[in-house]
Amino acid sequence: MIRYEAIVGRALPNKSVEVSPEAIRLFASATDDASVTNGAKSTSVPPGFILNALPELDVPEKVMFEGARLVHNEQDVRWHAPMRAGEAISSSSRVKSLEIVEFGHILVMESRVTNARREIIAELEAQVFIVQAELASGRASRRPPIPDKVAMSVSWRVADDQPNRFAAASGDNNPIHLNDAAAKAAGFPGRILHGACTYAFAARAVVNGYLGGEAARLRRLTMGFARPVFPGDVLLCQGWEVGVRGERKRIELSITNQNEELVVHKAMAEVR
Repeated sequence: MIRYEAIVGRALPNKSVEVSPEAIRLFASATDDASVTNGAKSTSVPPGFILNALPELDVPEKVMFEGARLVHNEQDVRWHAPMRAGEAISSSSRVKSLEIVEFGHILVMESRVTNARREIIAELEAQVFIVQAELASGRASRRPPIPDKVAMSVSWRVADDQPNRFAAASGDNNPIHLNDAAAKAAGFPGRILHGACTYAFAARAVVNGYLGGEAARLRRLTMGFARPVFPGDVLLCQGWEVGVRGERKRIELSITNQNEELVVHKAMAEVR
């Protein structure tokens, strides 16, 4: 019998990541971020790079099930300070909650990322879906009403080798992203893109499509992953202003595929 109370609150291994020019270049290449210099002296850090500090799950095998059945479900990042090339960042994390749902479990972990000076770079909350049963191709989500005039609109194609490039840049080699057979065993029609890559795409879209390339102005980005993204998909990210909180604007986001299906839900950015 699984003792869930022994898992909730459990500390996860700390993780350190070097924000080296090579790591920046590799991540920018994996997410097609042309705004970041691809040379050896690259110093601009894509916001999505912060997800490289997420820890490996270290939970009992009875709860973890198969590694191929871990699916990124939701992600929320609040940035407090910029990442800088040449420094190291490290995360301290714990399991916040574990919930039984229809197809398995939802595990929520929270992390704090700091630099060598112990300054808080970001606070993260990630939901991981631990799949026990066959999944449908996506979960129905209501598409938010899009105003006639949007503040940003960015479109891009997911390359056939995108999952492989992102795996190399992030270290996430979950087989559902790299192997069709593993993805099909987990209930998908074929290999799927990392949720973290979709998240990085969205951050890139906001920074380049709304903030004029000023990544430091992105203070929060949160979203749930409503439908798998596949190599070859064409994604459209649209955003519109929905309010102001102090010095921050709130931007609601819609990301759809070529079939006009919503691939993320509850997507929102806060910017300065």
